[in-house]
Amino acid sequence: MKVVVVGGGAAGSSAASRAKKTMPNSEVYLLEETNIITHAPCGIPYAIGGLSPIDKLFVYSPEKFEKERGIRVLTNTKVEEIDIDKQAVTISRNGRVDKIVFDKLIIATGAKPIKPMINGVELEGVETIRHPAFTEKLREKISRTHRIIVVGGGYIGVEITENLLRLGKKVLVIEKLSLLMEKVLDKEIASLLTEEVKRKGAELHLEESLVEINRKDDKLAVATDKNEYVGDMVILALGVTPNNDLAKKAGIPLGVSNAIIVNKHMETLITNIYAAGDVAEKTNKITGEKTWVPLAPAANKEGYVAGNNAASGNTMVFPGIIGTSITKFNEL
Repeated sequence: MKVVVVGGGAAGSSAASRAKKTMPNSEVYLLEETNIITHAPCGIPYAIGGLSPIDKLFVYSPEKFEKERGIRVLTNTKVEEIDIDKQAVTISRNGRVDKIVFDKLIIATGAKPIKPMINGVELEGVETIRHPAFTEKLREKISRTHRIIVVGGGYIGVEITENLLRLGKKVLVIEKLSLLMEKVLDKEIASLLTEEVKRKGAELHLEESLVEINRKDDKLAVATDKNEYVGDMVILALGVTPNNDLAKKAGIPLGVSNAIIVNKHMETLITNIYAAGDVAEKTNKITGEKTWVPLAPAANKEGYVAGNNAASGNTMVFPGIIGTSITKFNEL
């Protein structure tokens, strides 16, 4: 039995570990595009702000994980495509292209930052909060700036704003809604948060939508539907979307929010292929409806279920999610 897991984050690492433990004689591969596995992207804003060391953004080094778990870990390895009929993945690594066949495949490619379809998002100095592997480089870029424009007032926007203020940066936040985190908080709490962010020194521009970003001398000019603002850096904090490129290319059916359709065993609609974590759709435990909530605790558990079932048959069920989450802004 050969189990191949694509993606070394919370879901993928959990899936690979569980598959190997469930069937010790199986051959398990964990394929990761960056040089970091068992990572925690939620901590990136706090690593940037200096509250947490960057090396705390992951639990295991690839070498330790491979040695202790008996799993073949291939980092800096990009999976180019999935061949459903031949049950194989094409990978590029160290300048070479190879194929790895599988008996069972687990897709755990996570989520990726949303980039709006507007002019300027690819300009140098326009950044996203993406992956722990890129945190040190982003922190170094931030150190050379003074005024930073954050677009988006949700979880990521609020957390990065807190940490940029901690670093002494001038922060301007653009949010299309009337309050920060208005989609996920009651109006009363969202109002308290918005006032606290203002009190701590952030310049807020609410009920404004991003139109385009342009280069203005050595600065970046952000145009909204109401005004234009100039800064040294722009951080897009507009949320995330399923990183479904591989699945879509392979013809694996997608469902809610373009996440991969899975059943209660974390199995896709394609035989021998499972999906877990932020790339997979969820079932709301209370309503029974299909949904999509990208959260690491759920991803870890989904990976556990997917790894178990890929190795030993569909003997385990994922019960669904509620979608609870937690965040902070300074003492609030």
